[in-house]
Amino acid sequence: MVFENETLAIGVFLIVAIFVGAIFFWQKLSAIESRIMRINREVNGLHIMESRRIVMELNANATPAAPSVTPQDGSAEVDSGEIVQIRKQSRITAPSPA
Repeated sequence: MVFENETLAIGVFLIVAIFVGAIFFWQKLSAIESRIMRINREVNGLHIMESRRIVMELNANATPAAPSVTPQDGSAEVDSGEIVQIRKQSRITAPSPA
């Protein structure tokens, strides 16, 4: 009978020790998670600030004139002021007999 009580006490002690260890583990994990979330928010804020700085820098260096677009090898049929059809010339040529 004494042996059974000692075995039961040891078993209960091990179960309680495992639960206490798990509780400490989850508390530590929660603290680490909150630190990571705080760092993530700070990184996101820095990312937004850097993006704004880059956009402002690009806007300051932007030229107001749009680049000119030159047509490629193509022609259009115009009927009463509206473009009816755009034809593109083929760049593929027939092979020359050699």
